[in-house]
Amino acid sequence: YFPEADLQARDGMVFMRAQPLLFDVRSRGFAPGVPTSPLLITPVRQKRYEGYSRAIDKLWKTGATAFRDAERIVIIGYSFPETDARVRGLVADALLKSPQSKELLIVDIDPESVANRLGNAIMGAAKKAELFKGTLDQYLRHLAGEAISRMRAAMSADEYVQHWVERLAAMKSAGTDLYVDNE
Repeated sequence: YFPEADLQARDGMVFMRAQPLLFDVRSRGFAPGVPTSPLLITPVRQKRYEGYSRAIDKLWKTGATAFRDAERIVIIGYSFPETDARVRGLVADALLKSPQSKELLIVDIDPESVANRLGNAIMGAAKKAELFKGTLDQYLRHLAGEAISRMRAAMSADEYVQHWVERLAAMKSAGTDLYVDNE
């Protein structure tokens, strides 16, 4: 169906397989020479973490950048308690500083309450705001049901996606292993 050269990723692109790394934070063997300990960032107004502040501040800055650069913000099961002003501030800054540029999806068993806690100004700043009433498992099942139609829409909208899917189909029909395991 495709020449052998077309079954390779384009320059600057790769096919890859990712496997989540699960580890026990109590394990001292995970990163030799680096002591680890569990740390929870709880939803309190004043977050004080003596000894961890530099690492935590870097995480907050990374989070702020991720929210700022995102095209879509998906909040799953987080209620935005009044005491957690910092997380609310990250979402508010991302949406209010570039209004109508980001989509917002709230997945929760009571998404209306979450939306009310965020407030009309924040919700109204989203290009599109959606509420999904249900658990994470229910949302994933919902997404799975939409997967084929979403992929078809992506193929129609982007020629590269169409070629990518066609190559994957050709590789599968040729019996080619779709994944390279470098282990």
